[in-house]
Parts: sequence; structure tokens; C-alpha cells
Amino acid sequence: MRFCFCKITHSFAFENRFLHNFAHFFSTMLILGFGSNIGDKLNNLRCAYQFVRQFVGYIDLSSTIWETEPWGYVSHNTFFNTVCVIEKPLVSVFLLPDIIEQIEKNLGRIKQQSSTYEDRIIDIDILDFDNLIIETNHLTLPHPKLHLRKFVLFPLKEIMPTWKHPLLKAGIEELIRQCPDTTIVHNTGYAVL
Repeated sequence: MRFCFCKITHSFAFENRFLHNFAHFFSTMLILGFGSNIGDKLNNLRCAYQFVRQFVGYIDLSSTIWETEPWGYVSHNTFFNTVCVIEKPLVSVFLLPDIIEQIEKNLGRIKQQSSTYEDRIIDIDILDFDNLIIETNHLTLPHPKLHLRKFVLFPLKEIMPTWKHPLLKAGIEELIRQCPDTTIVHNTGYAVL
């Protein structure tokens, strides 16, 4: 068994205690997507899951790990991707982007200012939150590229085969059939949890 060696900042831990006190106000379903293609990819995903369990909520469902080619840019480093479901998140949808960004920073991700894709130690995407449709400067739900990425659709189908896209009103099978993504995805059979 491998262990995740993660460092949690004091202020982040304080925010977590505050959020747990108000968890009963937020009771809905959250779907997150994870990816890593630098370093020990499996451990990176395990660390991300550990942080999510601590600061976002209990992970009720998790796909196996899918190995995928990079999407939107060229790299020799393949990704490990996975999707998880949290049925009762501890935070509201509007606090979630800041918490996810802090988790990524704690795991060593440094976001570049450019708009191009690049290799990363961890990437966590908010895919869906209770079928809400939101478009702000800080958050767009459902994730605007969810239906264009096989590395999201295949693991999502594995754990939620009846899920429907809230905006497109299409089921997961239809989204996969219509997906223009030509990258290769492969189920490794490995589990994060």
C-alpha cells in the first residue's frame, strides 16, 4: 500500500473546520474529474483524493484509472484520469472552485498564465454539481468541455452509465458516440481507492 505525503496549510485546515460546521446546508451530488501526467501519477491521484475527502466530502463512487493521450496539446507523457462522485459535498458550489484550486496548489500545481494546455502534476475539474447550469467568470457548469473529452466520458460512463448532460440533455452513450475526440483511452484496471 502506498501512502500520500501531502502538506496542508494551516489556513486551509481552518477553512475546512468552518465548512464542516455548515455541511448540513449543502446536500447534493458533485462529479469531479482528475488527471495527472507528471511524476508518480498514481500517487498524485491518491493525494488528490485524500484532499478531496478531507475538504470536499466523502467519495461515494470512483472510476478505475484510464490512461490517455494528452488532449489539446502534444506531450510524450500520458495521463492517468479518473472520475469520482460525491453524493453529499461539504461545500457549496460557489466555494468549490477556490477549494479545488487550493488542493491543486497544495499538491504542487503551478498554473501558467498562458491559455495553452501543458503537462501537470494534478488537474481537478468540476464536471457537474447537481445538474446545475451556471456560467460566471469563476465557474461554468456543466464543465464546458466535458462532452468533448473521451478521458472524461469513459470513466464517467463506468460509474454513472445513466447520467445525462444537464445542458445538452444527452445520455453518456450518445455523448460518447458524438464525441469528436480522437485520442486513445485505455482502462488500466487500477483503482485510486
